[in-house]
Amino acid sequence: MATPTDLSKLSIEELNALINAAIDRREELVQEKRSELMRQLAELDAVGKPSKAATASSKRASPQPKYRSKENPESTWVGRGGTPRWLKTEMSKTGEPLEAFLIK
Repeated sequence: MATPTDLSKLSIEELNALINAAIDRREELVQEKRSELMRQLAELDAVGKPSKAATASSKRASPQPKYRSKENPESTWVGRGGTPRWLKTEMSKTGEPLEAFLIK
């Protein structure tokens, strides 16, 4: 760090010049630091991004239905979430267990 100047001996013009020089130097240092941080971020971003092949293979396929209605073959259920109404109704009407509606 530069040695401090006795500010009480400086004129207004000299003080203004010193202030402007300090502001300019501060802006230079901030810009240098910003550039360095942006470079580091770019490096980290390049390292942290998965390859296109990895992202394409990580997408999941839609689950296939496991159960089908005997009354309406278009009604299916994958077995996730709550039991659908059509299945509850058919199970109560026929008295058949859930396994009877499995798609083979």
